[in-house]
Amino acid sequence: SEDLISIISRVFLDHGDEVVTVLPSFGLHILYPEAVGATVTAVPLTADYQFDIDAMLDAVTPRTRLMMFSSPSNPAGCIVSPAELQKLLDQLPTHCLLVFDEAYFEYVHAADDQYADYLALLEASNKPYILLRTFSKAYSLAALRVGYGIVSDLVFADLIDRVRTPFNVNAMAQAAAVAALNDQEHLDQGMVHINQERSRMLEILSQSGLSVPFSYGNFLFIALPCEAETVYKALLTKGIIVKAWKEKGYTHCIRVSVGSTFDNNRFLDAFLAILKEEQ
Repeated sequence: SEDLISIISRVFLDHGDEVVTVLPSFGLHILYPEAVGATVTAVPLTADYQFDIDAMLDAVTPRTRLMMFSSPSNPAGCIVSPAELQKLLDQLPTHCLLVFDEAYFEYVHAADDQYADYLALLEASNKPYILLRTFSKAYSLAALRVGYGIVSDLVFADLIDRVRTPFNVNAMAQAAAVAALNDQEHLDQGMVHINQERSRMLEILSQSGLSVPFSYGNFLFIALPCEAETVYKALLTKGIIVKAWKEKGYTHCIRVSVGSTFDNNRFLDAFLAILKEEQ
């Protein structure tokens, strides 16, 4: 779906257009619109790392062509509630296309069996939207680069197809994606593992006095008592890679993926030891 974000930016944006997204953000929600000359307004999450729907709507102007963000959020892991999405749909003007990035869709369903059918909400709204999903996360096919979009109007699909390169998803990747869709047991096993390990890591980190919001993704966003770059470099010397966040206001945060139990334990031991040294 990264490729679709690029294509959407080229199809629907021009110099002088505006985009609304959130902060902290998935970087390509900002970089791709800016690359085609659009101005991006990034609305910060609330203090408890939740979406600020009112502020997002207030950021929309007559020049806003796209509102684009991920739910669950990358990197914070929060989700938009059904009521919040409905409020967005009710109040977004029709000149603003909603690009709803559900890259971590499968993890939410595994964590919350009451998770709303957001596609149904979008379909019922009669507002313009593109919903994005990917095989890179829950299906573990990141290296094959397979994603897809669901559009509110076939005109959008036609416009995207005009810009899309003809061989952007190769035959092996397509075959792997079909095989992944047919292997529900493997997907379920992965989701159970992620849920269990994410909860365990969250409990250990919270008991250590750290501020870690609940995440619906396969990662945790951790606020540190020091600059994230310091911890990132210290972990790197131990062969552990995390992402030190660079966006203004969040440079004290890291995002860590939930991996195997062995890898998670290795991270926790090293991370907590480094924090103890920093204090």
